[in-house]
This record gives sequence, C-alpha cells and structure tokens, in this order.
Amino acid sequence: MTDNPNGGRERNARREQLALLAIGVLAALLAVSFLTRPSEPAPDEPTPTPTHTTVETTSPPASPSTSASEAASASPPPAGEGAVGDYGCLTLAEATAAVEGDGFEVGSVAYTLEGGPVTDDWLVSDQTPPSGEPGAAGSAIDLVLSSPFMVCPSP
Repeated sequence: MTDNPNGGRERNARREQLALLAIGVLAALLAVSFLTRPSEPAPDEPTPTPTHTTVETTSPPASPSTSASEAASASPPPAGEGAVGDYGCLTLAEATAAVEGDGFEVGSVAYTLEGGPVTDDWLVSDQTPPSGEPGAAGSAIDLVLSSPFMVCPSP
C-alpha cells in the first residue's frame, strides 16, 4: 500500500460520489415505478381535491326525489325576481329540482374535503347567494356539497 497524504480525502470523495449515485438511482427507480404503475379506474363522481373542485351542472339528474323544501317552493316566483330558497341539507338532485322550481339555475357545484369520495348522498352545506336574498329569475345559485355525515339542523 502506498502512503498517500490525499488518500483519505480521495476515499471520502469516492464515498460521497457513490452515495449521490445511489440516491440518484433510487430516485430514478421511484420515478419509473410511479410513472408505470397501472392507472386506477375513474370514479363515477369527481374526487375532492385540496381546493374546492367546481363541477358545472346543466340539468338535474333523471329522477330527483321530492323534499319538504321542494314542496314549499313548487311554483316559480313572479317574473323578474324572487327570494332565494334554503337548499341546505338537500342532495344535489333535490337541490337542483328545488333551485329550478324556484325559477333559478344551478351554477357551480363545489365539494368540501371531508367525508371521502363524493357520492349522490352528499348534502348541500353552503350556497351563494344565501337563503332569503332576492335573485333575478334564471340567475345562478352556487352550491357547496359536504359529506352526508354532516349534522343538519332539525326542522
């Protein structure tokens, strides 16, 4: 073995190079495994994201069920303007029918994060404009849906 004063430094430099190379190889393997993993089938409903996901709706689902709010607001308001109803704690299908029954249109639909995957039983937790506000006939009502496990006020 030769006596080299820089031998220790060279070994450390080689070790650092090998460590960096190993990290690079691991990163490349992780990237390849992530990019080549089989894709998951798309869910029937949009999946919540860290920010509100907006889904535009243009027509109500095929057969909405009737709720107490819909029964109370079955006739459209007089031409021009009407009061916005309370669509809280209704499913999207029920709220869509109630909004349209009140002479308005459903605008954007957003989903909160809690509660897991979005399903048909999620409930309206917020709306814009709020209940009781005047609204022009045909104007949009934006809805926010939350988990069906949210607590709704009792009637």
